[in-house]
Amino acid sequence: GWRVAIDDFVMNNLSTYNKRKIVSAESKDIQLDEEDAADKDGEGAAGAGKLTDEEAAKLGAWMTTRLPDKLSEVRTTTRLQGSPAIITEHESGQLRRMMRMVEQQSTGTVVAGIPPQQMEINPGHPIIIGLHKLQEAGT
Repeated sequence: GWRVAIDDFVMNNLSTYNKRKIVSAESKDIQLDEEDAADKDGEGAAGAGKLTDEEAAKLGAWMTTRLPDKLSEVRTTTRLQGSPAIITEHESGQLRRMMRMVEQQSTGTVVAGIPPQQMEINPGHPIIIGLHKLQEAGT
């Protein structure tokens, strides 16, 4: 309920705690140590069986072309290990509802749905590799 919305608002606006910078794990600007960014399966960050930068860029462009109302940008990331993708730089559902309610009360207009999102893909994940193969095959 309202506590979740307030928690989201506080965490989105709190930048430091105890002299430490707070960064959301969903932020596009998060920087991980090289050790943390490397694959845990022993392949390493440059392991075999993943899309090249060119292939990933082509897949990202295809995704934004096919889903223009859903995606504004697609780029690769090294921080994902077991997940194929993550939406970054978004507001939580609770925060969006609160912002929509405030906008409606102040202007009397209803705000449209979710704007196009930024997505990061894991070029080594089997789902992303499979999607690339389907895209290359033209299906």
